[in-house]
Amino acid sequence: MVNKQLSYPQPLMANAGDPPPVLIGWWQLGSQQKEWPLPSASLMIAFFLMAVASPVLVGRTGISLLFLIAAVFPFKDLRKFFSKGDFISGLTIVIPVMTLGNYDALGDLWGSGLIRFSWPLVVLSGVIVVARYQILKKSVLSCCLALGALSAFHIVSTVGNTSITVGIERNVSYAFAFAMVMIALTGKKTRDPFVRQMTLVAIVNCGFCVFEILYPHSSITISSSRLQAYGSVTAQVTERSAGLYANAIASGLMSANCLLLAAITCTKGKARTKEKLSLAVFFAITAAGVLATFSRSAALAYFMAVVLVAFRLSNNRFGKLVQYLPLVGILILVSFFGAGEFLTSRGTLRGGATRRYEEIKDIFQGDFQIAVDALEQRMTAWAPSKKLWAKPTLLGHGFGVIYEKKIFPPHNMIIMQLSEGGVCGLLGFLALLLFFCGFGNWKFQGANAVLFLSVLMPILLLVIESHSFLIRRYFVIYLAELVFVTRILFNEKISQ
Repeated sequence: MVNKQLSYPQPLMANAGDPPPVLIGWWQLGSQQKEWPLPSASLMIAFFLMAVASPVLVGRTGISLLFLIAAVFPFKDLRKFFSKGDFISGLTIVIPVMTLGNYDALGDLWGSGLIRFSWPLVVLSGVIVVARYQILKKSVLSCCLALGALSAFHIVSTVGNTSITVGIERNVSYAFAFAMVMIALTGKKTRDPFVRQMTLVAIVNCGFCVFEILYPHSSITISSSRLQAYGSVTAQVTERSAGLYANAIASGLMSANCLLLAAITCTKGKARTKEKLSLAVFFAITAAGVLATFSRSAALAYFMAVVLVAFRLSNNRFGKLVQYLPLVGILILVSFFGAGEFLTSRGTLRGGATRRYEEIKDIFQGDFQIAVDALEQRMTAWAPSKKLWAKPTLLGHGFGVIYEKKIFPPHNMIIMQLSEGGVCGLLGFLALLLFFCGFGNWKFQGANAVLFLSVLMPILLLVIESHSFLIRRYFVIYLAELVFVTRILFNEKISQ
């Protein structure tokens, strides 16, 4: 399938008797990538340590400034754009980074809600989409239009049912965010800088997650973290780490997907030792961030990303990949259970984190009933909205009806779509995911199946256990990665 006329990086030199490395043409994005789009290992370690320490030393001001610095850190590409007056290219990097980073949560850190980035980000997103839409290739543009059509349906469904203002705000901002991220990933001069900046933001988020789990009595947290008082403890205790994202699961999944995004854009065949070290450090720090959330779904998404990281670090050799994975798995398990036992012994692993840790430990000890019970508990979340979806209508009860009627959300996108958009909304949502997979436009085989499934698995997890997949703008990263893989990486003409 690979076009032999295209210029790909030369295979790495192998030791005598070793099989040749597998260089996958669809992953290369051309032979012009000079370096992997990652910050240096020392810079990532420094930002991670500052993210853990700054809330302790400087409080809310310190961690807020660190998040802002990470979004606009003057890497050479960003400096070049702004120094030459190319503000659109610079904003094409910074604005999606702040959008996917959920920078609205900075207002929650202060507890006042005064610092809100929503509307400025939406307006600047619209400016970027209008100014740079020409960069979208035909197949990528069709995906943006398909998502726009589903968003338009959601807006129309509010007429006579729910708030049309809320419908417009959430759907338009989500569609703009998706188009903007696709513009950043499609543009050759913005793709690597965007991933590099996003990586640094993920590093800070991971550090903040670790801070929350190490300092449970601190009041420095975002509003969605549940704060409780336990026993004789008068200070509030963070029940579960949340980081800058909405909750523990979202934070862990986003950290894992930032690692995945970095791994699938590290496409230069012959990487330098320094680049491999950066990827390994990012892998380790992300492990700490995911571990701090104690999210089972995030751990699974993280493992899928690790497969690609191991493939990169093994010089694209499937043989060495198989050798690396057991070692990586052992390190993850040792870290997970070591941290869990340490925090449990200190009495600082509370609430939801304790429950999730104990459940995973029981499963590894052979008690799988806990997994069955967890699934049954998840299904109980469907009951409050049953009157809306048990007998689905053609067009549903209107976008946002769950929130307007103050019904406990179902934590499932199938149920959510049946309730709000009815049969048409559900079919439209499933058709969108299927269309983004691009089946028929690329050949499904072993060489690219791992990459495709690594991107698809987190999406399926969110469909099963999230009700906010089409509401929260930071979830755009999952759909963007799916389109990026199937419409750009797997398409030699576009990737070149």
